[in-house]
Amino acid sequence: MTSRLLPNSAIARRVWSAAENFWPRSLTLPSPDPLGRHLTGSRRHLAGRRCDPCGESSLASEAFPEALGFKNGDTSVHTSRTMMLAELGEILSAVPVEGSREDYWRAAIEDNALGKPSMVTRRSTIAHMTELYGLTPGMPLFRNLRRLWPHAGLGRPMLALLCACARDPLLRLTAPNALKAKEGATIPRAQVEEVIATGAPGRFSPKTIRSVAQATNSTWTQSGHFTGRAKKVRSRPRVTREAVAYALFLGHLCGLRGPALFTSFWASLLDRRPEEVLTLAEEASAAGLLTLKQAGPVVEVGFPGWLTPEEEALLR
Repeated sequence: MTSRLLPNSAIARRVWSAAENFWPRSLTLPSPDPLGRHLTGSRRHLAGRRCDPCGESSLASEAFPEALGFKNGDTSVHTSRTMMLAELGEILSAVPVEGSREDYWRAAIEDNALGKPSMVTRRSTIAHMTELYGLTPGMPLFRNLRRLWPHAGLGRPMLALLCACARDPLLRLTAPNALKAKEGATIPRAQVEEVIATGAPGRFSPKTIRSVAQATNSTWTQSGHFTGRAKKVRSRPRVTREAVAYALFLGHLCGLRGPALFTSFWASLLDRRPEEVLTLAEEASAAGLLTLKQAGPVVEVGFPGWLTPEEEALLR
């Protein structure tokens, strides 16, 4: 079984085209010291580098590995839902870590773990959650999110966003617009609507575009990148070592290695400088979440136990 790496989706191409257009201007990360004199080793190497949504493996010309749980194409939960952070927390609390997809559906429908008023809403909600998160231990994206969730604390919204972006192409389409805004800036909904209309030309009616813009704005609010209800203002999300480990893992699944993991699209979602990500990665390593080796500018990150042998084979 091999992962498909070349996209046919117009949305996938436009995500990266839009990202490349603004990223060098908006997210170039200056060193705290222009000469990097107080930085050593890996930090000196990472200081001044930018978070690049295409990473160093030229993901602009590649799609994401669907065999590992990523989604390409032009489907999206955000045509009718948000990333459903509250519901995700509720269903994960109701089902053991080793639970199967059937266990999640049983908890939602028979036990009404999500507190929905009718059988129809129970079924539709768990169906959308399955589409967005997978809800199966057979999928490494979800299995490792599930494993990290109990320990992530304030980093749970970021974990959810990372997984949602991996599995929702339309949400990914809005990422560059969300991330390029400076902290405290207002994000007009009309701007988001334009991003969606341009990225998916002719696909949605004006009414649906407004709905998608509202849904994606709500997701970015749930993740901590935005604040406010009607008026969205750019803010800085909470990030923990668990969220950093997961972001680096997503980059690893996309074929990135070494320093490229710290400047990838997934790392950019953390809204932190690469050297800050490295510090949190060191904490993750100390906690046994991953392995981190540094020698001068060389950085090696490993994820022992994150993948099955069969999944590892897909990366070769």
